[in-house]
This record gives sequence, structure tokens and C-alpha cells, in this order.
Amino acid sequence: MVLKNLIKARKGHTDALSDDAPLVDSGLLPGFEALPTVVLVLDKRTLRVAFANPSAESMLEMSRRQLTQMAWPDIFTNGEELTATIAAIAAHRFHATHLDAVLERPGHEPLHVHAIVGYLESAQDYVLLELFENERHLRSDREERIHDLTAVNKQLIRNLAHEIKNPLGGIRGAAQLLEFELGARERDELREYTQVVIKESDRLQTLVDRLLEPHRHPHIVGDVNIHEV
Repeated sequence: MVLKNLIKARKGHTDALSDDAPLVDSGLLPGFEALPTVVLVLDKRTLRVAFANPSAESMLEMSRRQLTQMAWPDIFTNGEELTATIAAIAAHRFHATHLDAVLERPGHEPLHVHAIVGYLESAQDYVLLELFENERHLRSDREERIHDLTAVNKQLIRNLAHEIKNPLGGIRGAAQLLEFELGARERDELREYTQVVIKESDRLQTLVDRLLEPHRHPHIVGDVNIHEV
């Protein structure tokens, strides 16, 4: 009795994965459902989405119910290359192929993917489409963003240091001038205060120089002929 219920529950779960009975009967869907990659199964004649796994729902930000009410051209505005590939697979010109593509969706960032399109022996009215995020592009894009952010940070630090150094020089110079202008008696009494201003200015100047040090242009070290110096 327990075994019967398990089988019935399993069958009910499989049925819920797609409304297309031939696809359900193929027994492929539980495996596709468990894959971590994006899997779409399309009707080869209409390009309607017959099945989408959870990874597809996550990447495309749509539920399975929404996706299965759409055709491939409804999802991506520039999917012509993949559409032609799907048509070639459906016509049995080859069983499987792969390609890199940039898929665009209204209101979303383009998806840079590596796509595998394959013929399904167990469900011949359908075509399998598996999508992988293009790691090479993502890495390149990430490195470019890091490079840009680093350049902005360097420029910000240089500007900030410049804005700090100029007033510091003025404050230090004013303290030295004040000390010089004071009479002998006042100088002895007030020198302690002017020296505090000068020392603190020097300390801040050193701090700014240390802050700038990692962002200075590197010194190029090479061999030198001392007879030419």
C-alpha cells in the first residue's frame, strides 16, 4: 500500500512538471528537474516552452507556469541564431551542437550564455536547450569593473590628498611665520603652541604621503652601467 502511494505521488509530481503528456511519458523530466544548469524543452514545431527546470526559473526570473505559456521568441528579442539552430536540430541535420550567444530581454541585462541544443530520442517532438552562464565573459566583466573602480579610487585619493596638502602647507607656514614675528618674550611663552601646530602639520603630511604611496607610479628598476652615469 505504501509502495503504491509512493508510485502514485511520484507520478503526480512528474505530471506537474509539464502539461505535455508525450514529454511526461518519456521519463526525462525528473532528471532535467534536478540539473543545476538551465534546462528548457521546446516544442520543435512551435518553439513553445514545454518544460523549464528551477534553474531556468531563477535565471529568467519567471515561474514555470509563465514560461510554459511562452514561445522562445517571446522570451528573447534576439534569439534568431538559436532559433535557426533549433530548427536544424528539429530537421535532424545533426543531433546536438553548442554555441556562445548574447540573449537580450526587455528590461533586463543581456545574458551571456553558452548554449547546448540537442535532439531528444525519447521525445522526438521536442528539442532540449541547456544554457550555461558564460564564465569567461563574466570574469572579464568583473575584472573590468574592478579595474575601473580601482582607477576611480586612485583618482579620489589623489584629489583628496591634494586638497589636504595645500592647507597643511599653509597652516605650517603660518605657524612658522607667527613664531618668527613674535618678540623674544612672547616667543618663549608661545613657542610651545606654534611648535604643536608645526609638529601636527608634519604628522598629517606624513600620513598623507603614506596614504598616497601605494598609488604612486612604480619605480622601474633596471641594470645601470656606472661608467655611463
